This record gives sequence, structure tokens and C-alpha cells, in this order.
Amino acid sequence: MLKRFAALCLLLMAAACLGQTSSKVPPLSIFRDSSLGLSFGYPSEFVPWNPDAAKNRNQSGCVRTVFSAGAENKLGSSAFVLSVIDGTCPGVLKQAEQPGPFTRQQLQRQLTAYGAPTLYKGGAFHYDINGRPAAVSLGWAQSGKDGSKVTYAAKACFHRNPSYSADKTKPAANAVICLDYTTQNRDLMMRLVAFTVKFTDENTFPAIPGNALP
Repeated sequence: MLKRFAALCLLLMAAACLGQTSSKVPPLSIFRDSSLGLSFGYPSEFVPWNPDAAKNRNQSGCVRTVFSAGAENKLGSSAFVLSVIDGTCPGVLKQAEQPGPFTRQQLQRQLTAYGAPTLYKGGAFHYDINGRPAAVSLGWAQSGKDGSKVTYAAKACFHRNPSYSADKTKPAANAVICLDYTTQNRDLMMRLVAFTVKFTDENTFPAIPGNALP
């Protein structure tokens, strides 16, 4: 009996290892923005869109696109946009400095372009990135007569700088960085856990923690 139990344990362990291997996240590519002091990691399956077009888009607006990319695989298509909100529009920056309400409101507005929006758990998931306040909102929109066409999306925003410390030695956020992600396949939402951020002289952190996802 003990031998059979040990053999079963070995089989289960092997199956678990094979499952981890088959679902391994693709290697990361890195986008760097020296003006933000940011290195942004993303799955290498994503192909950057026209970088010149991305840099020129919304230059005169309150939200500046710094990088965007898309991917196609057997599960479907997905895309993301990395943007920054700074002092160009102080009023918008003040709203974005509260990442919870900001991501929730913006995601709901953005999803209306795809159909009737629904937010996951009705709100935002709060966390921090090495002292930087952050939040992510997730949701989906259904369209079509039977609601069979579904678009899934996420919006995460975090401060460029850490919050003030008790002795006021850390700077306030002079910019807020946002990640917008859309896909037509719910399984591809798991790609969000692969995105990373690294600021100058700091370690690499997940852009969105795994426990934020459904």
C-alpha cells in the first residue's frame, strides 16, 4: 500500500511539473523610457506598434502614449498601451493620483465602446509598487443580440514616485503611469501577471499582482 501511495505521489508531482512547463510565460521583452526612469517588461509575443506614431499620439493632450503593442496567437488577439499623465493637465493628474477611483471610472468608460460594461467585483484592486500607490480595475463588455461577443479589459495605474514618507523626504507623484490591456479571450487576461516594472536603481516588480486577477 505504501509503495502504491508513493508511486501515485510521484505521478502527481510529474503531472504538476508538466503542467507548469506547458503554461510557462513567454520570455520578456523590455521597453525603456529614460525620461520616466522606467524599464517595462512584457511578453515577447507582443509586437510593438509604430513607435513614432505612438510617441506622437496625444502629445498635446493630457494622456501621453509612450508605448503600445499587440499579439496574435491560437487563443486570439490582445493589445496593450502604456501611457503617462503628468503636470501638463494638473486637474487630470490630481484625479489620476487616486488610482482606485480613476481606473474604475476610466475602464467603465472605455468598455462602453465595446458594449454593455461590467466591472469585476464592481471596483478596483489596490496595491503598491515599492511604495508607489497603485490600483487595477478589470472588466468586460458584451455586445451582439445574444451578448456572445465579449471584450475583456484591464486598466492599472501607479505613481511615478513613491508617496511621501512620514518625514517628507520622498517626492510626491509628479506623474501617473497607466497600463491599458484588452483581449477577446478571457484566458489571455492571465498575460497580465507577466508585465513588470523597474525604476532606476530598484528591483523589478510585477506591474499587476497575481492575486488581483479573478
